[in-house]
Amino acid sequence: MTLYEYPFSEKIRSFLRLEYLFQRLFFFHQNFGINPESDESLLGALFDIMDVCERGDARNTLLQELDKQKNTLQEYRNYPEINLSAIDSALIDLNQVSRELHDAGKIGRAARENEWLAKIKSRYVVPGGLSSTEFPAYQGWLKANHAQRQQVVDQWVDSFRPLSEGVNRLLHFIRASRDPEYVTTPANGVYERSLGGQPFQLIRVWVPESSGVYPEISANKHVTFVRLYELNEQLEAHLVTKPIGFKIAFCNF
Repeated sequence: MTLYEYPFSEKIRSFLRLEYLFQRLFFFHQNFGINPESDESLLGALFDIMDVCERGDARNTLLQELDKQKNTLQEYRNYPEINLSAIDSALIDLNQVSRELHDAGKIGRAARENEWLAKIKSRYVVPGGLSSTEFPAYQGWLKANHAQRQQVVDQWVDSFRPLSEGVNRLLHFIRASRDPEYVTTPANGVYERSLGGQPFQLIRVWVPESSGVYPEISANKHVTFVRLYELNEQLEAHLVTKPIGFKIAFCNF
């Protein structure tokens, strides 16, 4: 099944965006040096993450959210029949991630303070700005010694790993907080669920992979609506009114 997620807050939305950007960055990092087009895609993913870090204090915001999760785990100790060893293991995990994120200082320093990368970034936003005509030095760098280039790129990417690990752990505990349930859309194609004011952080929806449908999710603390759409041959969206089964989970940690 294909998974879609809906965040209840801008904080969670920003962490989901970062997760997506890091997935792209690490994919192209693993394939660095295969061809110039792949290397340029790596730089694009890197620049996107740099922009996110420049616009806000992602590090401190994430540290605050991780502290909230640690406090929640401590509260779980008071629950009867709780698995204390699992709680301790999760706390060790979160403490390690938080410590590495705290000790990292300025996230992405190796990339964000590199003058050569700043030159590439200034040309990257210009259509055709990295061509041999516009930026011959960049084309020369692409042909330089691969091992040396790899070492430099590794430093750029690794300087963001503490942030990536923190985002991964935060989202992991939120996602693992609820198991999905199987539901079916009614005849009008709109699934509605009353939430009763419960403070959820994330909705997860799985739809059949071969169905060609995708969900549009709207929610507040009182009610959630899930509408399933499909695209016709003209790529126009149409609401699916036949019953379709899907899975849904309302997550909060």
